[in-house]
Order: sequence, then C-alpha cells, then structure tokens
Amino acid sequence: MCGSQVEKKLSQMILDGHFSGILDQGQGHLIIYHAATEDPSFTKGLEVVSNLGSVVEALSKRAKALGKPVN
Repeated sequence: MCGSQVEKKLSQMILDGHFSGILDQGQGHLIIYHAATEDPSFTKGLEVVSNLGSVVEALSKRAKALGKPVN
C-alpha cells in the first residue's frame, strides 16, 4: 500500500468514526485524539437551544397575528 492509499484509508476511518483524529497532510502528521465521551451538559444545552428556537418561532407567529388588521 503506497502513502496516498494509507492517507485515504486513514481519512475514511476518521470520517467513519473508527477513531478520532486529523491528518495534517501539509506536515505529514496523523494526530490521534482520545476517544471523546458524551458530555450530558452539552446534550442538555442542545435541547435548550432547540426549545428556545421553538419559543421564538411561536412568539413570532403571535406577533405577526397581532399586526394583522381585524375586519
């Protein structure tokens, strides 16, 4: 297997999530990170942001309804 095939295979393994890391092709380095554990705070934070988005959408709809003339 030549160097470019190895780089391609490593890139695919990183993208597939088989291991965490990056290929620095300019320097010819493979940097491997420790496996990341899921942070419950991050997950809850994403839920909060999603819920806030729903609230903003609902308030926007109500504000538009208030601006409509009544017949």
